Amino acid sequence: MTHIRKYWAVVALVLIFAAGVAMRELAPMPVHAFGPSVSGTVSVDNFPATQNVSGTVGVGNFPATQNVNVTNPATSPALVRDVDNAARNAITFALNNPTDTFVVPSGKRLVIEQMSALAGGSISNIAILATTLNGADFHTHLTPDPTGPYRFTGRLCADPLTNVSLNPGSATGQFSVSGYLIDYP
Repeated sequence: MTHIRKYWAVVALVLIFAAGVAMRELAPMPVHAFGPSVSGTVSVDNFPATQNVSGTVGVGNFPATQNVNVTNPATSPALVRDVDNAARNAITFALNNPTDTFVVPSGKRLVIEQMSALAGGSISNIAILATTLNGADFHTHLTPDPTGPYRFTGRLCADPLTNVSLNPGSATGQFSVSGYLIDYP
């Protein structure tokens, strides 16, 4: 009979130990979050309501790109600005001889879109428009159109405080350059 009591005592101790281990596994464990601590009210459109939060909040399952909608009443419209509109800073200048230069203003980059000329000289004559971009010199060769004037349509750029100049070769006349200025960091 004593053997049975010892047997049941050992079984009871094993069960108590197993129950203690199981309870420890099911007990809440402290969680340490990383990131800035926040408090206040968070409002996200696709959640049921405004959610109060405090402590550290992590959002890991949102898509990488989120659309932003700005909704303002007509009495308080959202202000917008088209900062890269070429028409806001349009510029035209003439280069009449090899000594003429145009200096790009400080803090601006010049974008040349068109150049034309009413020039005399040989049809095989080549004029060269010189610009500087990112510290490199560029020489764009301009040949006369078989029907008459020199024409260039495209896009050339020049850095702030650099010279735009023209070597007209043996051509004579007025070379007109047009384009726009954009802000340069």
